[in-house]
Amino acid sequence: VTPPQPQPLSSPSASPHPLPASPPHAGAGSWGSGGGGGGGDDEDPDHMRRVFREWDKDQDGFLQDVELKTMFMSHGAAAEGADSQKGLTEDEVKMLLWHVLDDKDQDKDGKLTVEEWQL
Repeated sequence: VTPPQPQPLSSPSASPHPLPASPPHAGAGSWGSGGGGGGGDDEDPDHMRRVFREWDKDQDGFLQDVELKTMFMSHGAAAEGADSQKGLTEDEVKMLLWHVLDDKDQDKDGKLTVEEWQL
């Protein structure tokens, strides 16, 4: 008898909002203020630096949890559609924050440098 396999986070039964593995691969232009679709290349280092500077609200050279949560909530609400009030739940934002930091935060200090952001 084979034990049941865990379901991926993006399955409909796990969450009503699929979570991307990390922001830079979420789709072209999707993490800048311009909204989803077009206008930016997430593989382009210059574009990634511009997005980093845009979301680094205190301009300290790091994306910290508050800034990342704001980004996720902004884009989570946008992903639901302009007429929707749903957005991401607090638990989904925490999960996404954990995944992004686990994937990108190379020195495990709880914040991202521009170099880590571009990985």
